[in-house]
Amino acid sequence: MPYLVPIVDHVLREGGDRGVRAIVVYPMNAQDNSEEMEMASLLGGTDCRATFARYNGQESHEQQKQILENPPNVLLTNYVILDLLLTRRDERRRLVDQAGKLRFLVLDELYTYCGRQGADVAMLVRRVRDACGSSSVQYVGTSATSANPGTLEQQRMALAEVVRLLFGTRGWSCST
Repeated sequence: MPYLVPIVDHVLREGGDRGVRAIVVYPMNAQDNSEEMEMASLLGGTDCRATFARYNGQESHEQQKQILENPPNVLLTNYVILDLLLTRRDERRRLVDQAGKLRFLVLDELYTYCGRQGADVAMLVRRVRDACGSSSVQYVGTSATSANPGTLEQQRMALAEVVRLLFGTRGWSCST
């Protein structure tokens, strides 16, 4: 979760109103459930000015209503629910259209987005970018796994191509 440090730092420095500043997308609910617990331990306490919520379809109606009424700074979700957020009018209006200050879009487990699923997620990234209208989104892809053979430089070049295709951007950095 090292990518959360600059996200939380940004939210705390910016301060002010609530609203989605970061969307973290996981390929499976089990991962965003786990990350929600990690975020709770990291940002625990009632006086923390950075808020987060998991929104993956497992919430009760009351929990969903609370999230829609008070959008968090960091939204933890999966790509299926994020896609649905763009098509459900009320959820889109409250979470996505209000995310004009979106600064981070994170895809966790980057290696899972390949083939048709990768193409679908790449289109989703572009739809989210367009819907939010934020001009300064920083894209983050995370993975503890790299299945590419070859030298470190060849692996980085392969990763750059994946990043370019998924996020639709040429600028990237790779930390190992």
